[in-house]
Formats: sequence, structure tokens, C-alpha cells
Amino acid sequence: MVFLSGFAGTVYGLVRAIRAERQSRLEAETASRISDFMTGLFEINDPGEARGRVVTAKEILDRGAGRIGGELRGQPALQGRLMESMGRVYRSLGLYQDSKPLLEGAVESLTAAHGEKSPEVARALYRYGGLLIKSGEGDAAIPLLERALSIQEATLGPDNAEVGATLNNLGNAYRVAGKFEQALPLLERSARVREKALGPDDVELARTLTNLGAVQLSLKDYPAAEATLKRALAIREKRLPDARGYLERAFAIATRSWKADDANLKKMTEQLIEVSRAQGDEARARELEGRLRAGS
Repeated sequence: MVFLSGFAGTVYGLVRAIRAERQSRLEAETASRISDFMTGLFEINDPGEARGRVVTAKEILDRGAGRIGGELRGQPALQGRLMESMGRVYRSLGLYQDSKPLLEGAVESLTAAHGEKSPEVARALYRYGGLLIKSGEGDAAIPLLERALSIQEATLGPDNAEVGATLNNLGNAYRVAGKFEQALPLLERSARVREKALGPDDVELARTLTNLGAVQLSLKDYPAAEATLKRALAIREKRLPDARGYLERAFAIATRSWKADDANLKKMTEQLIEVSRAQGDEARARELEGRLRAGS
């Protein structure tokens, strides 16, 4: 009996090792193919382009987005990963409408490749939900992020760092939607999970605390908001020197580049209000609040 038990354990360990090796090989192959695909986007086959016409970054991205749908049919895992990668690039450039179909398509392709309850699908849902929050569509993001959270809790455990990230985005989605009572416990839990998973001085924890402080302010819990935002600021000052200075410079650029009612500008203004108030600069906070009301 002892021999059989030991043999069974050895076989189980061998199976796990084989699966891990296979997964590692698959990941390496996928990464290589993604690299080849992205590199290929910069190859110029049109003589007109080769003679010196400037090709914009968006043209290159649009070319790649078109190729993904045609060349990778029947390869949903690779297609989904590439859609996700390119969707994130569009998003980083502020091209949210171009990013949406790619991130939505990534969810569909990765679901076809890995099943509805896989960590890969959860990550794609998380990123798509994050895009919708940036677009000011908190209500639309909520069901996607709730689905991502359910998958992650089942597959990764309740205290995983990815769970903390999704809790943060879900709480922020409720905040953007104006549902502060629902946002509060999600952001409180995100802070606990992120502190446990990442440590007490991590910048991601500071981001959650900033969102939590904003919700506490909206609920008029000023003592709690002050404590939360002071803690967020302390982390940022420790990890990112002159955090307010960076935010002020970014805000100055944003006010020249974005319209007064832009959702991202509003969020940045809210963050700068929180930081200014946490540093005791009430005059600056009130000035920014006046701008926020004028732009809404």
C-alpha cells in the first residue's frame, strides 16, 4: 500500500512537470510569434512608402489590426493575445474607440481558446473593463469586472495580486458610475489584498488608496478620506519623489491638450485636488474644484 501511494505521488508529480514544461514551451512559442508579427508590421512593401512617405504609428497599428482578423483565423489563443497587446497600445495612445473592438475581440478569442473560466479570459476582461472606465463608461465596465473577479477568485485564490487589481478597477467603475456605497467595500478590500500581496509601500496600493479616498470624500467621510489620502501620498512620496510636482506638470499638459469635459482630465483634476488637500494646500484644492465645476 505504501509503495502504491508513493508510486501514485511520483506519477502525479511527473504529470505536473510535463504539463508545466508543455505550458512553458507554448508560452515561449506564442511570445516568439507575437514578436515576429509585431516586427512584421514595420516592414514596408509598398515602394511609395519606401521612397520616403512618413508612416504614422496609427497607420502601422491599423495595418496590424486588419491583419490579425484575417491571418490568424483558427488560432484563437494567438489571435486573442495579439488583439490584447494591440488594444493596449491603442489605449496608451488615447485611441479608445480603436482599442475597444480589439479588447472585446480578445475576450472572445481567448474564451474560445481557453474556456470561459480561465485566468487568460479574466485578464482580458480586466483590461477591457479598464478601458471602459477610462472612457467614462463605468456602468458598462461593472459586469465585465465582476465576471473577471469571479474567475480569478476561483482560479487564483482570494488574496492574489490580480484579484486586488480587479477589485480596484471594479470599485473605480462603481465610483465613475456614481455608485459610491457599492464602491467603498470593494476598494477597502482591494487595499487589504494589495497590501498583503505587494507590501505596504507599493505604488499600486497607493493607487487603490487614492481611489478609496475619493470615494470617502464623495460620501462626506472627511476624517477617513484625509487619513487614506495622507497614506497614499506618503507612499507616493517615498516611491515616487515629488509626486505632486509630476501630477501638476501632467495636469498643465492635459489642460492644453484635452477638452474641459474630458473624463481623463476630470479624473486627473480629482486626484490633484486630493493630493493638494492631503498636503494642506486648501487654496489649490478649492481652485481646482472650481475648474471641475466649470468644466462639467
